[in-house]
Order: sequence, then structure tokens, then C-alpha cells
Amino acid sequence: MKSFTSIEPEYLDLRALSNYSCLSVRTLRGILSQPGGPPHYRPGGKVLIKKSDWDSWMGQYRQKPQDLDALVDKIMADLAEEKAK
Repeated sequence: MKSFTSIEPEYLDLRALSNYSCLSVRTLRGILSQPGGPPHYRPGGKVLIKKSDWDSWMGQYRQKPQDLDALVDKIMADLAEEKAK
């Protein structure tokens, strides 16, 4: 029995990138038309984006998780301070 390995493409068209990123093709077109968008290629008019370029570009939007306990403690302290006034 033969086993098949999945080979991921290095370059993604807009539909494949939409599936990968969970963003609509329309949203991706808007992102690509903005200055500072991810690098992309247009051979023969078809939009292609290198997967590693997309991942690097998206990295700048990564959000750091907040410490919820510290946030609640700060809010409670602020409320106590307001009540004391």
C-alpha cells in the first residue's frame, strides 16, 4: 500500500491564501492594495503570495495575551479608589 504525502505549495493564490488565513478574498485584495501590505507577485495578472512572506508580514499584528488577574486587580483598585472619593 502506497502512502501519499501532502506537499504544501510555496506560493498561494488569493483563494488558497483565503483558506489559509481565514480572510475573504475581498479583504485580501484590500490588504494588498494598501501601502505596507505583504510582498506579492503578479505573473500574468494572477496574484501570488509566498506563504513565508505572508507569515512574516502577519507577525507584526500578533497580540500579546494580557494577564487577566492583573487587569482585574487594577480595575478593582481603580473602583475602590473612586468609591473612597
